[in-house]
Amino acid sequence: MEVSSERWKEASIHSIKLAQTIINRSDEGVVDGRMTDPLPLLRDACVQESNTRIFALMRSTRDVVIKLRKSLVATNDEIKSLNRSKETLEKALEHKRKDLVLNLDSTDIRSCRPSREKDTDCADQLLHAERSHLLSLKRSLEAQLNKVQIQLQQLNKARAQLTASIQERSRVTDLLCQSMTPSSQIQSQPSSTSMRPSSARQTWNSKVHSGHSLRSSRSQSVVSHGCQSSRGRSSATPRKHHSKSLSAPTVSTSATVGSYGLGGTTGAGAEALTPDAHHSMKMAADDISTSQSIRKEVINAIDHTDRLQKAAHSSVNEGLTRKLAQTVTMSQHLQLNAGETTLAKQKAQRYYNAQERALGYILGPVSSSDVTTRERLDRPVVRVYQRHAGTDLPEAAHLVQASGMYYDSMETTRKNMALLKLASKRLRDDIGDKKTATLIDSDAVRLRRRKSDHKWVLKGNAYPLKLPDCHTRVRALTT
Repeated sequence: MEVSSERWKEASIHSIKLAQTIINRSDEGVVDGRMTDPLPLLRDACVQESNTRIFALMRSTRDVVIKLRKSLVATNDEIKSLNRSKETLEKALEHKRKDLVLNLDSTDIRSCRPSREKDTDCADQLLHAERSHLLSLKRSLEAQLNKVQIQLQQLNKARAQLTASIQERSRVTDLLCQSMTPSSQIQSQPSSTSMRPSSARQTWNSKVHSGHSLRSSRSQSVVSHGCQSSRGRSSATPRKHHSKSLSAPTVSTSATVGSYGLGGTTGAGAEALTPDAHHSMKMAADDISTSQSIRKEVINAIDHTDRLQKAAHSSVNEGLTRKLAQTVTMSQHLQLNAGETTLAKQKAQRYYNAQERALGYILGPVSSSDVTTRERLDRPVVRVYQRHAGTDLPEAAHLVQASGMYYDSMETTRKNMALLKLASKRLRDDIGDKKTATLIDSDAVRLRRRKSDHKWVLKGNAYPLKLPDCHTRVRALTT
């Protein structure tokens, strides 16, 4: 006989069933928690995952920075090469300006020639042609120099953009080693901007991945055990919350950093290579290619202008030398003719003196007291002969005619002597002018040969060049 009431018993049984239900529900919660709850190493796994992502991005960014630095070094080298080409071009342009000054000096020196020698000759035409040629060469070199300066500005702009990109990309690589072994350096290819990671980083990544796989296998075993326990309890109520992966995701740090926007670049590589960095490298590569072609054009232009300038300079020197030789030859002919003129003048003077003596003999003594009896026209023999009519003698007429002929001949001789004197003076003046022209042309040739090496200072307008005082020299030669 039961003493307790049925109600009391049912209350206790209900409490037992409720406790058993709670126990079952707790056991199911434990099983579900083992399947879905994070492991205690989740904190370390999250830290490792974040560090893996961070270091992957750092390494990819470092690869991009190294590529940018290589591009910056190439740009700097190209700027140095282009600056050297610019200096060479400026030197060639200075030589052309010196040649123009030398041409002007040669023209100024030849302008000091005497008026008889100032007729336009082949040497003057060669000097004028040389000046026109040098002006054309100077303009072409100035155009090349302007192009080089514009290209230097473009390279400087590209260098500034590369520097800004390097500074912007380097902000996340402070905690990363900046030195890389030869095996980890970028393999530069002309058709791709991909960067390969080093073998050391691949080894480290493999270790990290192996650790992650170990944690993942452990979590999978727990999950499988929980699943088996849950199959036996179909009435269990599962916990409603999102499942979380316990294994850290594998981030491939060996992904290459490809060209931006060309596909095949994902993850950290795509984040590392920004459009600005890609544009900076592409702009630098294009500017370097353009600069190299400009440097080739500058070298060809300098060689071409040097050959043409030397040919023109040699042509003018040869023309001046030929003119000098012709002037010397003509001066020698003039000196020979001047000697013959002097000889003819002396011969005419001697003949004139003989004519004067012969005329004196014909005219007889000046004073009548010096006339002898045999020279008189009224000597006794003539008076006896003239006692007959029609016995006039032609002696006096012959003497008058002879003296008149001598007077005419002497006048002609005097005129010839005056003409010979005038011709001799003209020849002497011409010889003096030829000698002056020879000295002036010799000065011009020596000046051109002395300054042909361009080892002299090109002074400005404030310091005019001291040319030889040709007028003083001409006056000294003519006096």
